[in-house]
Amino acid sequence: MSSKEIKHILFPTDFSVCSAKALDVAMEIADKTRATISILYIIEPVFEYAAEAEDIHQFMDKTAKENFKKMKSDREKSRFKNLKVSTSIRDGNVITSILREAKERGADFIVMGSIGATGFKKVLFGSTAMEVMRQSPVPVLVVPDSDKKPDFKHFLFTTNFRERDPQNLAFSKKLAEEFNAKLTVLHIVKTMDFKSEVLRRGFIDYIKDTIQLNKLTFVLYEHEDITEGISSFIQEKPVSVIIMNRYKKSVLDLILESDKTQRVISYDQIPLLVIP
Repeated sequence: MSSKEIKHILFPTDFSVCSAKALDVAMEIADKTRATISILYIIEPVFEYAAEAEDIHQFMDKTAKENFKKMKSDREKSRFKNLKVSTSIRDGNVITSILREAKERGADFIVMGSIGATGFKKVLFGSTAMEVMRQSPVPVLVVPDSDKKPDFKHFLFTTNFRERDPQNLAFSKKLAEEFNAKLTVLHIVKTMDFKSEVLRRGFIDYIKDTIQLNKLTFVLYEHEDITEGISSFIQEKPVSVIIMNRYKKSVLDLILESDKTQRVISYDQIPLLVIP
């Protein structure tokens, strides 16, 4: 089974602390996959202060260019100095602009921070990150505002045995191999029974016929609640990246529900990769 390669990463930024951490991750991935990076800053229309709108726009444009200049200077002093990086400034709605930019530039992977410059964190992820995860036609990696730097040693692929899962698993396997990382496939079941074991074995047999299984572990984990089950598993066996498949009524939608926020403790600490 073939899987897409990461050749062009789109990185939307608002120059926040969280965004700076996410940029480090984007450059790490670009370095491993030999991808180019497009860094995007979006200036949203100012309506509240119409009289000063042009002055505000000019200030934001100037500030963005100064930040881009500093980014370039810092990168040239780092081990990422040879990466191919471009920058752009766009006007418009943030979510719409990100999705349009990804399409126009042919980006096949998006990396972004989970929290914006305001630090607003009423929900599990910022509203921009949530909507990009839900709408993007390409994989999206959301990096949390965590003091712990991702080490990319253990990728966790969550599955509910859906049709696109093998293809997305092949993509995840290729990415994990770039980092020489372990890849675990996890399925949450309410009860360990004959049916769940048959499904697991059938999925494994199918994968054996499509992708190689080196450094791949399949786990059935018993828990009443899927989202809390994944969180509980992570507490027992720490992982570097959580990978989720996006489809209607997926686990992603469950963890993004506001009433889950206080109950689930892992998703705002570990990078989350969502594959459509």
